[in-house]
Amino acid sequence: MEGLDISEVRFSSLRKESSAFRIDAERFSQKIVLLLRRLQKDRLKILDVSLPTQEGFSPTNTGDFDYIEIGGVNAHGIVTHERLPQNQAPSRATHIVREGNIITSTVRPIRCITALISKEQDGFVCSSGFSVLNPIGISPELLFAYLRTEPVCKLMDLHTTASMYPAISERDLLNLPIPRFSDDFEKLIVNFVKNAYAAYRNASRSFEKAETTLLSALDLENWQAPEPLSYVRGSREVFAAGRFDAEHYKEKFYTAKQAIIGAKAKRFIPFSQLLLSLTNGHTPLRHDLMKGEVPFLCAEHITDFNISFESEKRILLEHHEGELARTSISNGDVLFTIKGRVGNAAIVENAPENANINQDVALLRFNDVLPVWYIAAYLNSLFGKLQSEKMSTGAINPFIGLFSLQQFEIPEFDANVMTSIASQTHCFVTHARRFKQHATQLLDAARRAVEIAIEDSETAALAGLKAQSVTPPM
Repeated sequence: MEGLDISEVRFSSLRKESSAFRIDAERFSQKIVLLLRRLQKDRLKILDVSLPTQEGFSPTNTGDFDYIEIGGVNAHGIVTHERLPQNQAPSRATHIVREGNIITSTVRPIRCITALISKEQDGFVCSSGFSVLNPIGISPELLFAYLRTEPVCKLMDLHTTASMYPAISERDLLNLPIPRFSDDFEKLIVNFVKNAYAAYRNASRSFEKAETTLLSALDLENWQAPEPLSYVRGSREVFAAGRFDAEHYKEKFYTAKQAIIGAKAKRFIPFSQLLLSLTNGHTPLRHDLMKGEVPFLCAEHITDFNISFESEKRILLEHHEGELARTSISNGDVLFTIKGRVGNAAIVENAPENANINQDVALLRFNDVLPVWYIAAYLNSLFGKLQSEKMSTGAINPFIGLFSLQQFEIPEFDANVMTSIASQTHCFVTHARRFKQHATQLLDAARRAVEIAIEDSETAALAGLKAQSVTPPM
């Protein structure tokens, strides 16, 4: 029996520990039992240092709102969100989050998802797939770092119900153990997390500057799209477009084009004259996206000017090199979201050796008629977004087909104007990505320090932090 991983537990204790009735060997491996003993030595639970929040959001409220969904939190706990109009309000119950709240996923995806709500996100609406915690006896930053650790994510998975829709109950989440940390250790973790969020704010500001570079260069920063209650279009135009929905012919789309012409555009060049190739991916039939070697990107991974290659979804290398070979991502490609969050464009840089896209993302490869960073600047500007809105279907879940995407038009200006816009945009995006990388390094350092404190000691964790060199970008 020597060397075997054996644990002995009382059957009467199984129901007390979790709503998920687990009697499998993994649940009671010596490693898990030892972890629970370490975490429970001070007899604290999440419930002792945090309360669940119950503030709800009704889809009947008026006005647009900022919405956080499961796919809107990346692997480092950074929240991205989208602005949803009221007619796209989710039908299921949701939560309003406040600064200092922590959201953690209760539906169990491929990875543990936890985020700290910042000042900028106060009042946002989050998906019903999250539990919202309000820390009361511990700093939000420390609880956030703790919930992101590998041991805690493992415990969450062990409390997950085994069903078609696996989930962890809020009761089990609140009953997870948490050790007591010293004040000095807590202050250090708080400092790391706060500095990370400051770096992320700098990244956001740089991305925002990139989005307005074109408007500034064309002196159109103050231009506003008109919204008249009615407008008239000729039958010849309607039949030529093949669209009979009123959304396609809104006045703001026409006045936007006139504003560009007024800014001295020479002409409008359709994508059909700028593209070397245009395609989108697909999801391999009957493939489990939890398995595979190749990151599989969806619309949620593409934001304006930025691509997150840290996708939890995977495909097999044989898919990547076979049926999806045409959408293998390379540096210089442009990825464009065509479903759901339509109109986000990003240029691929520093791509991993292998990565691919699903059917919600288009892959565009441009010729050298126009600078590619100028094209990206236009697509992510107010005018590019209006064109995306015009070309998308007027449905609850917007969609742009590849044929419609080919009809996109890019305005051509004097070469020096376009070169300047391209150069400035690239510069802002480069700075933004550096700040974002610095933020993720700080967050990962804080998470790892808490893991070491759990597995070894705070002394070892502090030594590990001092040994790291996490310098801010220039």
